[in-house]
Amino acid sequence: MGAFTRCMDGGYAPAHAVCDYFIKHGAVEFAGNNAERALACLLPGTRFGQNALSLDALDVSFYYGTPQRGSNITLSFDQDPQMGGMVLSITAQGY
Repeated sequence: MGAFTRCMDGGYAPAHAVCDYFIKHGAVEFAGNNAERALACLLPGTRFGQNALSLDALDVSFYYGTPQRGSNITLSFDQDPQMGGMVLSITAQGY
């Protein structure tokens, strides 16, 4: 079993590729690392400092792409009692 216990791609092939990556390489014990890495990947140049950071929650929205073609990205990381643990959600809306 991979590090992630569940990943929902909504039947969207690019999201399925991201799920595959997280299943193989994601962290469970330090799940905040997944949110940090996803944000740093989507916003190159993002840095979280040299000291150990324990990310407990994150909710950020930003534009990714070019003015002619891109998406509004929402990245959320928080406790979800219904899912039974920490949940990382990455949503893209656009073209």
